[in-house]
Amino acid sequence: MTLPQALEAIYAACASYPKPASLDDSYGSLDPTISDRILTTALRELAPDDASALFAVLIDDREAFAHFYPRLMEMAARPDAPFHYPDLAAVLEQARRLRILAAPEIVAATSRTLHALWDIVFTRPLDPETLDDIVLGSAWVWESLQSYLDAWAAVENLSAQANLGAYVLANLDSLRTRRRLRNDREWEDRSKVEIEVGDWIRSRALADRVCASARTTGEPLLVGACAGLRDLHTAPTFR
Repeated sequence: MTLPQALEAIYAACASYPKPASLDDSYGSLDPTISDRILTTALRELAPDDASALFAVLIDDREAFAHFYPRLMEMAARPDAPFHYPDLAAVLEQARRLRILAAPEIVAATSRTLHALWDIVFTRPLDPETLDDIVLGSAWVWESLQSYLDAWAAVENLSAQANLGAYVLANLDSLRTRRRLRNDREWEDRSKVEIEVGDWIRSRALADRVCASARTTGEPLLVGACAGLRDLHTAPTFR
């Protein structure tokens, strides 16, 4: 399923949640002009800046969040777009906390969206921040990422391998000094999955795979990641 098809499935899964008659801004100030615009604008036309303001006041309103969830996901699940809050991880963290993902049809459509995003990881070059967002976002939905991590390491596509090198390089210093991923504060409630990802990066199997790909392709990101992983594995404090 393509990413647009998966996002359409989220719209369909959330269609029964009506637009709220008003927005509760007791958890944050919302300009009345923005509130009126949100409530009179078609869901699919909600502007990114209005979505940012809206997200801040949907802290405890499950029904309202479920209504806006498809559009929030549509804006967050854009790997080639410039960063805009809320990002994918923030939207999925809120969806999990409000138990939006407890609805089988919503979690199924969300999982399809994540599958489509991982397909992009495996086929197109992405920046490290986008890779962080997809990995962490996935952790808010799934209890383990091991199958995706293993698939990422095995993919022969050069873009996927370059993404792997970029993700390893982005996290090496943090793993070396703190044994945590670089965005560890965002993983506080998903520590088990963070450990899984960190152990995967630090594994001998991944180092061997990255170095083999570096020798075969000469891709600079893989060459750098290989050197960094070798340093990590030979450090006196490495366990």
